[in-house]
Amino acid sequence: MPLTDDIKFLKGVGPARANDFYALGVRTIADLLFTFPRAINDLSTVTTIADAPVAGDAVIIAEMRNLEERCPRRGKIRSIVHAMFTDRTGEMEAVWFNSPWVKEQLAAAGKTLLLYGKVSRKSGWLKMEHPRFEPTVAGIARESLNVGRMVPVYPCTGRLNQNAWRQAMNHALTATLAELPELYPPDFLREQNLTARQDAVRNMHFPANDAARAAARERLAWDEALLMQLAIARRRAAAVDAASGGRRIIVTPEIDAHIRRLFPFRPTAAQEKVLREITADLAAPLPMRRLLQGDVGSGKTAVAIYALLAAVANGAQAVLMAPTGLVAAQHFMTLEKFLAAGGRSKVRLKLLTSGMKKREREWLKTELAQGGIDLLVATHAAIEGDIQFKNLALAVIDEQHKFGVAQRDALANKGVGVKELVMTATPIPRSLALTVYGDLDVSVIDELPPGRQPVRSTLISSRQLPSAWDFIRAELAKGRQAFIVSPLREENEDYLSATAAFDNFRSHELSGCALGLLHGQMTREEQAAVMDEFRAGKIQALVCTVVIEVGVDIPNANTMLVLHAERFGLAQLHQLRGRIGRGTDAGHFIMLSDGGGEITTARLQVMTQTLDGFKIAQEDLRLRGPGEFLGTKQHGLPEFKALDLVEDLALINRARETAKQILPELATARFAALNAALSASD
Repeated sequence: MPLTDDIKFLKGVGPARANDFYALGVRTIADLLFTFPRAINDLSTVTTIADAPVAGDAVIIAEMRNLEERCPRRGKIRSIVHAMFTDRTGEMEAVWFNSPWVKEQLAAAGKTLLLYGKVSRKSGWLKMEHPRFEPTVAGIARESLNVGRMVPVYPCTGRLNQNAWRQAMNHALTATLAELPELYPPDFLREQNLTARQDAVRNMHFPANDAARAAARERLAWDEALLMQLAIARRRAAAVDAASGGRRIIVTPEIDAHIRRLFPFRPTAAQEKVLREITADLAAPLPMRRLLQGDVGSGKTAVAIYALLAAVANGAQAVLMAPTGLVAAQHFMTLEKFLAAGGRSKVRLKLLTSGMKKREREWLKTELAQGGIDLLVATHAAIEGDIQFKNLALAVIDEQHKFGVAQRDALANKGVGVKELVMTATPIPRSLALTVYGDLDVSVIDELPPGRQPVRSTLISSRQLPSAWDFIRAELAKGRQAFIVSPLREENEDYLSATAAFDNFRSHELSGCALGLLHGQMTREEQAAVMDEFRAGKIQALVCTVVIEVGVDIPNANTMLVLHAERFGLAQLHQLRGRIGRGTDAGHFIMLSDGGGEITTARLQVMTQTLDGFKIAQEDLRLRGPGEFLGTKQHGLPEFKALDLVEDLALINRARETAKQILPELATARFAALNAALSASD
């Protein structure tokens, strides 16, 4: 059967059962083969009744005696199928509740059966409840897909149970696996010490042992890593070719001195290192495609401002694109302060957001196209089709993962040879950075500026909430300010929304205090008015959603209470924590959580144990996976079936180097199958 055939044509599936597979995203034979089990249970070791582990799973071959069905007259149990089993070492009973059909199945299966289930001891007897069973041939377990081997466990839905999955997979492997092409020539397989592709797919489903399963996963994870790194390498090479003869942005000693005079502080050693990397990129006649990473408060914005002003000093235009109007407004005010430090600035700075009035936007659009604006701060409105630049040289994108690769390219295409600087305040584990941002050079600011105050983080339950409110009121009485963060804007389940929380706190916990409300559904003007009042100290406590996650700088706000902290990822909580402790007072970060159980509590405890954003990000990636970690579906990350972005850093690094080596050969006959697979994945 061709791998592209609809799964309904596979033996044992048919149109009705195919609908259950469709619901899981499995439509073709290839989809089925590459839907790997979520677990493998080792049911290959057969034990005796005497050696069966109590309170553990066991596989036992025994002879059945005394099969009967009992029908209690009272209670919810209407039927009990009971059988005794014996082998040379002892006896064990097995029972099936409310499953009368099992009696006929047991009778038809023969006297000697293979049983699998959890063993318990009750009233002195060993017992299994609802064990699975298979017939044997002459006392030896016959070939089975469900017991007596390494058994795959698949996701199920509707009428699609484990046995149906295993039968369908076995038929698919038998009928179609020979159609699966090998991606590499034999010598390459030997050099990389890789299992053959067909063997790897088979052993992902029905391995003979753990070693075969591990080798299979490594081979298929390698395929995913190499295809991803080849796509990145090809993209990078295309960008270099397209920018041949590109512009240079030269930072002369005079330009450097002029920009530095605007800074109210001396850059840290880490900032200086990153500035050297960026100025070298700016001066090169090649595209700059650089990711700037740094923990919360490490000074990424200052480095970005240096690059923006360097571009303007070279007579070109520059743009800073932010994920929200609130963050864009914050960056705009920061730039205004920097420029004001130099007296009467000649830099023509403007702000563009999607909520601007039509007349104002038309004027700005004209000025931008004619070169009347040097430096633009904008939201995603900057990538709209009617926004054009006269001479764009540098694009800085804040919080890249809030946008995505396509939007990043759309901004860079507003000019010729545009240099790109991507910033993220969410520390990205290296394995993820190599995968999502592999076409970018990476700069890391790994040092916080002097004077940053420590933030004390605590996890509380509702029982401790009265004490937390006492503390917050005491801080407000001292003239400090606080954030109260809600995970939702509107009422949902048992979670307080920001608006409901605002009304409640104004009447009770923070009665008599000046409160403000901020959420993403407010207009840009409404958000700006609230932030202006909070910045001026007219609002003591701001009840808000995660719109304040990045870019908000209120030095006098030293306390934050996060409601229902279990609703947030660790990286997001770390971002929220970065909004406090930015002034002269120590910060206090309080997480309220009553739900989620032991695992959730352990996850949130990570926040109380470290301030290191990279450690937190690694744990967040491990717990939530890359899609949730990045917080958006737009980042261009493929769905990996075998590759583990937490554990496979060494493999990804190896694939990255291999991709660089074989990219020039990719179009040759030697790698024809690999090239076809890469084209199919685009």
